[in-house]
Amino acid sequence: MPFQNFNPSKARGYGWVPPCSPSPYILALLLYLEASENWNYEALMSLFDDSLQHWTLPRSLNRPLLNKRQYGEYLKVVRPTFSTFKVTVNEVIEAENKMSVHASLQAESVKGTAFNGEYILIFHFVPKLPTDDVDALPKICLVKEFIDSAASAKFYIDEKAAKVPHEEKAGRK
Repeated sequence: MPFQNFNPSKARGYGWVPPCSPSPYILALLLYLEASENWNYEALMSLFDDSLQHWTLPRSLNRPLLNKRQYGEYLKVVRPTFSTFKVTVNEVIEAENKMSVHASLQAESVKGTAFNGEYILIFHFVPKLPTDDVDALPKICLVKEFIDSAASAKFYIDEKAAKVPHEEKAGRK
């Protein structure tokens, strides 16, 4: 298999480093990543505009479009299942108030199940206007999240088979 040992962080064009003078959109992205990794729910939700639409793609997964409230509820259920959550940004393409992000995720569930996958996030921000507060960051109004279907399927199969830590201790008695 030609991609068996592929490591995005070692491939040419990967290993994104934020610019020295980041745009307001890059600053918002950096806060999004920090809030995601540290599971700071309030900080994360504050980055979204009230008009947020979140798509999980590809559409063949039949995931519904979520508004801000629904996406927040989804995050409250899914994110706390992970004890570690590390995002590595491989590439960012910024075009005005839109941004594409290719990232890798290394995470572990509270049961100890590893998740290693890639995803593409496409963000649309509410455009900053000249009359806006200079220090205010733009809000995210649309997220299209292309997930690593194979890595996700493997994770949920392994997670279902994993025992919770207290079950392992009870089995040793």
